[in-house]
Amino acid sequence: MANIKIEIHKRNVEARLESLNKWEVPEEVKTSILDFLNDLELGKVNRGRRISKARQLKYLDMLKNPLEYWNKKIEDLDSKDIESFERDLTTDKILSKRKNQPYSHESKRDIRIALKIFLKWKLGEAKAIELIGWLDTRRINKTPEYLKESEVEKLYKACKNAKERFLLAVLFDSGARAEEFLNVRFEDLEIPKDNASFCRLTLKEEYSKTSGRVISLYWKYTLEAVRDYMKEREYAGIKSSDPIFEGTYDSARFFLMRLGKRIL
Repeated sequence: MANIKIEIHKRNVEARLESLNKWEVPEEVKTSILDFLNDLELGKVNRGRRISKARQLKYLDMLKNPLEYWNKKIEDLDSKDIESFERDLTTDKILSKRKNQPYSHESKRDIRIALKIFLKWKLGEAKAIELIGWLDTRRINKTPEYLKESEVEKLYKACKNAKERFLLAVLFDSGARAEEFLNVRFEDLEIPKDNASFCRLTLKEEYSKTSGRVISLYWKYTLEAVRDYMKEREYAGIKSSDPIFEGTYDSARFFLMRLGKRIL
């Protein structure tokens, strides 16, 4: 039997779709949005690629602000509408409805991409390019925020038990995304039985946003953290298909936030 993927976000799809009824847009636009989501799921929008429910909900988030900003039929949009929205988005006059603050550059980029895809689907490629093809959807490359190894070592030494040390060491050493980490099963971890000084971790394709891969864990504290925590999990009767880490995304995230604020 295939393992059930552990999702880090609980999405109430039906409630989100129901909220579309409250959008301040013409009824024809609401109908178009539902048709668009249906075609995304079937794979009719992105050249045979079926789009997941989670991704469909992101389209809802990205399209709500511009469509309410215009509050008119899609067929009636003209270049001045697009230019006005782009100007207000760029100058932060348009705020995120959820956070009531300006969008980040990446969120603005996501909105522009979603608009390009939606208008191409609704109006056809030629009309969409004429209206919105000029929008800048390039990324701004910048160095991400990161911790120094010495800082991670401080956090590791401040952990109070084997579970906390396992969480910190494996996340740091593997670079796994949160959802990938939570979906690591007992069968995915190879612990050396000889004189080898490192573990191997398999991040499976079905749990990854990108691609599956095998990662060797070389950090000086990882092996002891893995061995100590696995002793506890084996004593508790872990099965090969069970997730190794016992905990939720929220509990892990809050622990790391509290630890960072206390130690760094």
